[in-house]
Amino acid sequence: MRSRNSDHRNSDRYQQDNGNRQYSDDNQWQEDFDNDGDIDYVAGNLGTNTFYRGTDSHPVKIYAGDFANNGGWVAVPSLYLYDSTGIIKEFPAQSRNDIMDQLPALKKKYLTYRAFAGAEMNNLFPKAVIDSSYKLEANFMQTAFIENVGNGKFSIKPLPWTAQMAPVFGIVADDFNGDGNLD
Repeated sequence: MRSRNSDHRNSDRYQQDNGNRQYSDDNQWQEDFDNDGDIDYVAGNLGTNTFYRGTDSHPVKIYAGDFANNGGWVAVPSLYLYDSTGIIKEFPAQSRNDIMDQLPALKKKYLTYRAFAGAEMNNLFPKAVIDSSYKLEANFMQTAFIENVGNGKFSIKPLPWTAQMAPVFGIVADDFNGDGNLD
């Protein structure tokens, strides 16, 4: 594996990795980053440069259930967007074509793309169907440092904006700036 020279202050050349670095391919890294004797974490995530921007008050959701009453399960992601009057409401995240491919019966309810564009989640399916569906929510999309502050408590701090520009699928921990601490 090739990696950047560990003395980044004096070189911008790549060299053969000597095998001392440790790599994580599971979107998280655990190490004592703050040198206080306990394990801290860096967790990769989707980032904020995305259509899917979940927050505590407006999470990204996925509803799964037998929406077609045919014994099969369909997953319908949703997110909160401004409606035509400027109010934030929950809408399906998929296009009309994607939804209709999974649930052709909805073509009768939403004959045009314009009609579907205004379809809120609470109008797409009956309340009982939504209430009985399996639901998942995501409200924190940022790649972050999770500091172990002791006694089973953790503090989460989003990494700088440059770490939020794309999904993080792997993390490398090393002393990149030569200060004796892992970065």
